Amino acid sequence: VYVAVDGQYVGCILIADEMKKDSKSAIAALKKMGIRKTVMLTGDEEAIGREAAEALGLDAYYAQLLPDQKVEKLEQLDSGKRPGSKLAFVGDGINDAPALKKADIGVAMGITGTEVSKDAASMILQDDNFATIIKAVANGRNVYRNIRNSILFLLSGNMAAIITVLFTSIMALPVPFEPVHLLFINLLTDSLPALAIGMEKPEDDMDALDMLSNFSKTEISFPLRGLAEREVRFTRVIDSCDMLNVVKEYVK
Repeated sequence: VYVAVDGQYVGCILIADEMKKDSKSAIAALKKMGIRKTVMLTGDEEAIGREAAEALGLDAYYAQLLPDQKVEKLEQLDSGKRPGSKLAFVGDGINDAPALKKADIGVAMGITGTEVSKDAASMILQDDNFATIIKAVANGRNVYRNIRNSILFLLSGNMAAIITVLFTSIMALPVPFEPVHLLFINLLTDSLPALAIGMEKPEDDMDALDMLSNFSKTEISFPLRGLAEREVRFTRVIDSCDMLNVVKEYVK
C-alpha cells in the first residue's frame, strides 16, 4: 500500500499474515490423530500459498482460487476420500460460504469470521484457534467410545438376566427374579459402573493432545516498513484511520 501525506509520497506499507506459532504443531497433531490429508485452498498468489504450505507441513495446496473453484476442488477431494470418511472445511470469509456449505463439516471462525460464513458452517470456533479442532475431534471420539462401551456393558450385564427369565418362561419354571431383585441389580451393578465408563477420559488421542499442552495465545502482528526499511510491529488490529496516524508519526 503506497502512502502519501499532504499529497507527497512518504513510503509504503507491507502487510503480511504471520503464521501462529502453534499452527505447524496443530497440523502435526491432526496427522497424529489419523487425519489422512490436510489441504489448503486459498485465493492468494501461488508463491504465498506455496510458502504457507511448506511452512505448515501441509499435504497439498491450491492457490488463486475463486469461490466457485474452491467448491469444485472440494468436490474433487470429496470424490477421492475413503468410504466412511468425512471432509471438513475451515473458512472465515464470505467467499468461503459455498465451500463451508458443501463440506461434510464446515468450520467457521467465531471472532473474525463473517456472519455469512457462520450461517453456512456446521461448527464455529469461538476462539478462532485452529488447535481447538483437535480438541473437538478428541472429545467427539471419546464421547462416541464411552457411549459404545456403556451400551456394550449394559447389554452384556443384562443379557444373563434376560436369558434366564426367557428360559424359565419357556420351560414353565418358577420365575427366578422378583421385580425388586431386578431393580436392585440395575441400581448396583449397572448404573454406577455405566456412569463411570461414560466419564472416562480420552486415551487413544492423548499423544496428539499432549502436543497442544504448550500452546499459547498468539498476538496478531503487522510488519510496517518505511523509507529506511525499518520495521515496526503492532500487536492489535488497527483500522485505516489509526494506520494513517501511525504513518504520520512514523515518518516524522
